[in-house]
Amino acid sequence: MDIDHLTPAPVPFRSTLRSLRSLDDREHRALTLLGLAAALGWAVWALLGTIPLYATSAAARVEAEQSTFQIAPAVEGRIARADLALAQAFKKGDTLLELDATTQTMLLEEGRATITGLRDDITALDVRAEGERRATAAEQARQALAIEEAVAAEREARAQSDMAARRASDASRLLAGGLVAESEAASVRQEADARRAREDAARLAWQRAGKARDVSLAEAAAKQASIAAERVRLEGELRLAERRREQLEHDVELRRVIAPASGTVGELKNVHVGTFVAAGERLGVLVPDDELRIVADLPGEMLAKIRPGQRARFRFEGYPALAHGSVAAVVRRVGAEARDGSVEVILTPQPDPAARLPLQHGVRGTIDIEIERVTPAALLLRRVGEVAEPRRDAPPRCGDASSGPKSCRHRPWTAGRPRSSHCSRASASRPATIGFGRRARRTSTAPRSTRSNRSRSTSGWRRSR
Repeated sequence: MDIDHLTPAPVPFRSTLRSLRSLDDREHRALTLLGLAAALGWAVWALLGTIPLYATSAAARVEAEQSTFQIAPAVEGRIARADLALAQAFKKGDTLLELDATTQTMLLEEGRATITGLRDDITALDVRAEGERRATAAEQARQALAIEEAVAAEREARAQSDMAARRASDASRLLAGGLVAESEAASVRQEADARRAREDAARLAWQRAGKARDVSLAEAAAKQASIAAERVRLEGELRLAERRREQLEHDVELRRVIAPASGTVGELKNVHVGTFVAAGERLGVLVPDDELRIVADLPGEMLAKIRPGQRARFRFEGYPALAHGSVAAVVRRVGAEARDGSVEVILTPQPDPAARLPLQHGVRGTIDIEIERVTPAALLLRRVGEVAEPRRDAPPRCGDASSGPKSCRHRPWTAGRPRSSHCSRASASRPATIGFGRRARRTSTAPRSTRSNRSRSTSGWRRSR
């Protein structure tokens, strides 16, 4: 064998190997330190850092604070004027739509003319009543003067009658003494009788003047009563006419659709002049110029976690948030009770003037409400607890020490079935069972030999079966 042609074996270099070993040690220490630093950083972040938890609802919508108003006529009719356009702005009290009200307008004008005539009649009747009162007062004054005149005449006639009676008495005494002639005494008595008759006539004239005054008063009262009755009748007709006028005015107003608030037409049906519309037919929607709010429906279990003041973000439906952004909001009110499995949450938006998409009524999207902030460690422990926590619908454990020995029947457990349907108190004659189903293991207090015999007999029964 030729030794000269053999390749010489490599000679180890101690310094090179030592350098390589030291390099490997430094890399190992560096990696170890780097891992420890990463672990320490992760631990600090897990203990001190916070992660926001959100409650998300895809059923969020933007609405006006005040409800929208439907543009719909209250009565049926034919459109006479319709100056409506989509996105057209109106002020409160402006006319949105008018129906044909020609018949009602004519009846209204007739009713107004009737009311004017009745008022003129009442005014003329009042003037007549005032004239009658003045005439009655003048007649009463004349009757008073006539009565005073009759009283004076009766008083004069009574005085003359008394004087004539005294003369007749004197003439009778003189006639008895033969001092005057019979004819003279007879003339004196005749004069006395005439004076007495005049006195009676004056008394009757006085009484007649009093009766005439009473009759005049009664006639004046009858005229006043007649005038008052006529006035009452006219006032009644006037009130009826005014009620008919108000009804006609109401009918005319019903044929006009007035803007109940300032706003913009957000929805409009294709209508034009001459179209016949039914009562209550929806022709459009008026969106009021009011502050906007965000209304979201969240699951009922979130009722205890959502509170006023929590921050949220609204993302537009159909527009990615990274490209079009989102709108900040704050929870304002939370429904006090869950209805149909959901609770209503009202939020106040805080729109950015430089936002790419405007926030307006009717926009839909997704709302993310920040319900709390927790550390990663707490979140991990919470998740572990949720996984380790037994399910609420898990089957009950038999043989619980706190409830004493129990026995479970050999039948599958069904979720929702009460415990009493699976477990029952163990008795001395029935052995206890641990577990469920066919794998249940029976225990007994009988001697081992007895249990062995029982097991063999049971096994034989099973084999024979």
